[in-house]
Amino acid sequence: MTNFNFTNVKNRAKGQIASSMTTSDTSFSYAAGDGANFPNPPYKVTIGSEVIRVLSQIGDDVLVCERGVEDTVPEAHSAGSYAKLNIYAGDIQELQEAIRDLENRAGYKHVQSTPSDSWVIQHNLHRVPSVVVMDSANELVIGEIEVVNDDTIVLHFTSGFSGKAYLN
Repeated sequence: MTNFNFTNVKNRAKGQIASSMTTSDTSFSYAAGDGANFPNPPYKVTIGSEVIRVLSQIGDDVLVCERGVEDTVPEAHSAGSYAKLNIYAGDIQELQEAIRDLENRAGYKHVQSTPSDSWVIQHNLHRVPSVVVMDSANELVIGEIEVVNDDTIVLHFTSGFSGKAYLN
């Protein structure tokens, strides 16, 4: 399982930097009061064409930042330059990866469209899953589980019906 450290976001977050920045600065300050316009770290801002990941901030003072992220290059910035919070490709890619990770951990959904009293389920989870079965009316159904191997189970019921089995 992957650990995700999503960047925080806030609508229309922008502010001016209080003093100039060199290409090697890893801290900076916002103009008085502008630090409150941004979410709690971590978050990313664009100043000029550079993207900066803010990692630590108290009030208007950014104590630690990572320069030149999202395939950008550290640049010098003048006092009064605007820092704007945006959503970046890396953020979307991390979100997509998190969704795939959740889908993989969520397990497998089997749809039994033909009524049957035995459902053979090839789930490929490589383990014995827990199972919840719902009939076509979305009512919980209890049956017996036969484990064939770590990738296949057979569900046995007292009568045939169609529905869905959720495995995790």
